[in-house]
Amino acid sequence: MPVPDELVDALTAQVHEIEAIEGLLADWSVSGEHTCAAAYDVSRTICRRAERHVVRLIEAGDAVEPNILKYLNRLSDLLWLYGRKLELEAGVSGSLREATGQAGPRWSRAW
Repeated sequence: MPVPDELVDALTAQVHEIEAIEGLLADWSVSGEHTCAAAYDVSRTICRRAERHVVRLIEAGDAVEPNILKYLNRLSDLLWLYGRKLELEAGVSGSLREATGQAGPRWSRAW
């Protein structure tokens, strides 16, 4: 079953919407600071694994639905962002800088 462009575009729009939340993308995040957010992080890990499998299929020359890689990429971004949003709303800081006490480079958008 093909993945329509509209589905990928809808995920992309959600990613942009959540990225625009003030304070959400302030630092790298350490997983596990909030139980529900950690569940999103596990889900993202599984989604990234599926993405890597699709890449291997493409590299092996198998026929792959063209939008599946974009879809999985946007979905994994969205899962990560939902985890950070939950932490922000719960007042939980998963800041890597706070956890390690070390300064580091600020990171960029989800993708």
